[in-house]
This record gives sequence, C-alpha cells and structure tokens, in this order.
Amino acid sequence: MLVIASLLPFASIFVLLVFRVTTFRAALAGLFATIVAMLWQFPVAGSALFDAAYQWWSIILEVLLILLGGLWLNQILDRIQAHQKIAEQVSAVTGTGLSSVLLVTHGIAPFAESVTGFGVGALIAIPLLKHLGHTPRNAAVLGLLGLVTVPWGSMGPGTLIAAEMTGVGFNELGVLSAVLSVIPFVVTGCIAVIITGAGWRGFVAAIAVALMLAAGILLANLTLSTPPAGALGALASIVVQLSVRRRRVVTENITRWLLPYIVLLSGVLTINICQRLFPSTLLQWLGSPALWLFVACATALLLFKRNQLFGATVITAVKAWRIIGPTTALFVVIGVLLSLSGIAQFLATGFTALGPWYGLVAPILGGVAGVVTGSNSGANAMLASTQSAAAQLAGTPHNLTIAAHNVSTS
Repeated sequence: MLVIASLLPFASIFVLLVFRVTTFRAALAGLFATIVAMLWQFPVAGSALFDAAYQWWSIILEVLLILLGGLWLNQILDRIQAHQKIAEQVSAVTGTGLSSVLLVTHGIAPFAESVTGFGVGALIAIPLLKHLGHTPRNAAVLGLLGLVTVPWGSMGPGTLIAAEMTGVGFNELGVLSAVLSVIPFVVTGCIAVIITGAGWRGFVAAIAVALMLAAGILLANLTLSTPPAGALGALASIVVQLSVRRRRVVTENITRWLLPYIVLLSGVLTINICQRLFPSTLLQWLGSPALWLFVACATALLLFKRNQLFGATVITAVKAWRIIGPTTALFVVIGVLLSLSGIAQFLATGFTALGPWYGLVAPILGGVAGVVTGSNSGANAMLASTQSAAAQLAGTPHNLTIAAHNVSTS
C-alpha cells in the first residue's frame, strides 16, 4: 500500500499529460493525489504544514513575480519591435555560415532566454536564422538549440526552486550547473555543425564557442551571482565572437534597444554586490530579479514613450501568466508536500540498490520530469526533493547529483 500511495501523485500527473490534459489540470490532480496519499499512508502534523507554509510563501511569491515580470517584459519588447531591431543590427554584421549560426545559438538566443525566458530566445533566433538564408526547418531546429541556458532562464527561478528544495546553496548550484552545462553546450554546437554542413574545422569552432559560453557563465556565477550569470555569459560570448571576427554594429545605435536589458542586469548585479558587502534582508529583496524585471518594463515604456501599451501588454502578460504561474506554484506545493510527508524519502529508498550508479540515473529522471512538466521550474519543484533524498541514500555526490538533475530538466 505504501508503494501505491507514494506513486499516486506521479502516476496521476503522467497519465493525464499523456492524454493531453492541460498542465495546470494535471498539476491540480497531482496535488489532490498527493493529499490523498498523505491522508492514506503518509500523515503530516498540522504544525509541520504551518511551518512549511511560512517558509515557502515568500519563495513562491518571488518565483511568480519573476515569471510575470519576464512575460511582461517580453510583451513590451515585442510590441516596440526591440527584438526585431536587435536582430536586424546583428544580421547586418554577420555572414551566412557556421560562425553566424554559432553567434545566434551560443550568444543571442541564450542571452534573450536568460533575461526573459519562456522560449523568447527561440522566438528571436528563428526569424534571424531565416533572414540569414536557412530553410524554415533548419532555422526552427537551430533556434531551439539556442535554448541551452534554461537553468538561468528568466533569471533562474527554476534553479532557485531546486536549491530551496534540496538545501544546496543557490550560487553553488549555479556554479555546478555551469560546469555540467558544458555537455549540452558542446552537443548543440556539434549538431549545428552537422545541420549547416560545415567541415571538421566547424567542430573545432563549435567546441571552442561552447567552452567560451560555459566559461563565461561559470565565471559570472563564481564572481557575481547566479541570476544574471546566464545573460552575462551569453553577452561575453557575443562580444568575443564579434571581436574575433573584427566586426562592429555600425548602423543604428543598438544601445537604445538594449537599455531595458542593461537596466535589468545592472540593477541585479549592483544590489547583489551590495548584499555581499552589507548583508541585509532589505537588500536581499531589492536584489531580486522580480523587482528589476518590472523596473526594466517601466524603462522600456518610458524610453520609447509607449505608455499606451501599458494596459494591452499587462493584459496579455497576465493571460500567459495564468497558464504558467499557478501551474508552477502547484508543482512547488506538490514538491514541498512530497518532502514533508516522507513520500520523497520513501521513493528514494528504492534507488539505494543502485548505489553510486544512481548518479547516472538521476539525469535521466530529470529529463523525463522536464518533458512531463514542460518546465525547469515545474520539474524541479516536483522531483528535486526526491532526487536529493535518493542521492543521499545511494551515496552519490549530493550537490553534483542535484546539479545534474537541474541541467537535465532544462
């Protein structure tokens, strides 16, 4: 009975998603199944539930605000055609070969995805790649390959959830995720070489660019903080690739279109540096990406004098958020209850027989969770606590296993 009860939440979510029920409804059913399992076989004291609610409400609120801010910023930049202007500026200085593709897949798309998330990197990359002469099919595949920095997407709410669920430090998890991300960076670069039909020298170039992107993100994680690391690493990759090719953007001033991004990154970085020097709860809240995403939105509206877009973009963003936000929150609640009730630990005992080999299984489970939930945040919320308990019981390196889970869900 314990086995059936422990598997009930996961089975209900997976079955409903297989039959194409919406993710929100599947998550709602998963929450109901979790409560049933707790009442049936895994009881929890009311005081423990109250303590968990007190601990997690602020984290859930921050994640929801980050998601809303990212969606709103994307809507504003799309309406003022900032993404199109940036793409035009870049296409003006790039050729049509592998080097331009790598600039997009390991620079422009990761930067956009790290700042706003939600597949925006692909939305920018695919039209740009078509403009560079690639077929729609190849442009679509190459554009999707640019979604390689999802652990830092939208300033890293998914990684934050994994850190809180498992007890691994947020920045430490960002560092380890950057190290392991070398694998998908290199693999996607090599796939780009195959699609474009470049020769063996193309593989050398792709690997070099992938390592450069990984090094930039790792350095940003080590010296600054995790939230802006993906954007900063991608930005460094763009600058280096353009510098090596000795090309500059010499047409319309691109800085104006990048200013919302500049405000976002500089705000997060400045407050995080101050927080390190003068730790305080106030600075911790002021340094949240949630706040600076909204500041970036206000900057874009004021800079381009598009105050009339306020209502329309807010409505559109909220409509999208109503699909993503509550679903993410539900998965977080499910993950907390799975850990609190002991369901996660019970399931984890089944992996103890694998011993150190569990380290190879964990990324596969993470990948499945990513496919099932369609979200790094959702997958981490649902499965990270189970992975954490299993890693500790199986004797695999705990922090490294969680990082592998985080990268694979992405």
